[in-house]
Amino acid sequence: MPIRESKAERATRLDLLGVLLATAGLLALILPLAQSHELGWPAWPLVTMTTSVPVLGVFVLWERRVARQGASPLVVQLLFTRRAFAGARGSTAVRARVRVFFLAWTLYLQLGAAPRLSRTWRGGVRRRICPVRWLRGRPCR
Repeated sequence: MPIRESKAERATRLDLLGVLLATAGLLALILPLAQSHELGWPAWPLVTMTTSVPVLGVFVLWERRVARQGASPLVVQLLFTRRAFAGARGSTAVRARVRVFFLAWTLYLQLGAAPRLSRTWRGGVRRRICPVRWLRGRPCR
């Protein structure tokens, strides 16, 4: 079955203010998380992460306004009301949690547990028990 050619009624333009707001909000959220540990957790990361919330809120309001005007928003917010899209977001969140767990577990073994896990049997037991304790919110010792 051939696909028919389709054309938009009018050319869409890039929402430059939306790009600027999304970039500023995400940069204000992610950059402090990436740099703070190396700099000894000064005060500016907390201030910057706090300011990212209103900036991202303004981004959402701006995108709603752009959609109401009939222009082309960066994020189509109607997607978030669709059931299939919500299910995909949920499965993505679960996969992200699993990846974060294994990243944290690897870093724990490399940085914190290596000197203490000298004996083979002790290390094997801890590697089996610690993930369960960590998921329940208890420290791995």
